Amino acid sequence: VREITNNLRPQLLDRLGLTKAIAAMLKKVSDVVEIESEIDSIDNIFNESDEISVYRIIQESLNNVIKHANASNAKVKIKRTEDNGKVFDTTNASSGLGLVGLKERAQLLNAALLIESKIGKGTAIQVEIRLFDKEI
Repeated sequence: VREITNNLRPQLLDRLGLTKAIAAMLKKVSDVVEIESEIDSIDNIFNESDEISVYRIIQESLNNVIKHANASNAKVKIKRTEDNGKVFDTTNASSGLGLVGLKERAQLLNAALLIESKIGKGTAIQVEIRLFDKEI
């Protein structure tokens, strides 16, 4: 029963909070894989259900690194950012020259480009460049 309960909501979340629970998980995994981490405090941001989801996403990602990737090291980066700028409709992002340029440059790099803009949250631009997809 204790194991089932722990699987539903890890006790570390209640005892330590989300940030320290993630740090504890990384420390435990570092016996198997070298972990480089950069973690901002993310306590008291999510409701209980979302907190569990964030924890489980990181946990499963690390499990996949250990079980399938045969990697000797991994990097976990959790950044808390705030944006007080105005937002825009990303569905019409093709009309602005700056955003068109971003899209074109990302395509040249074979990179994934994600632009999100939400009222009260600001705008986030994320570019993922996968070097192993390119010939270097």
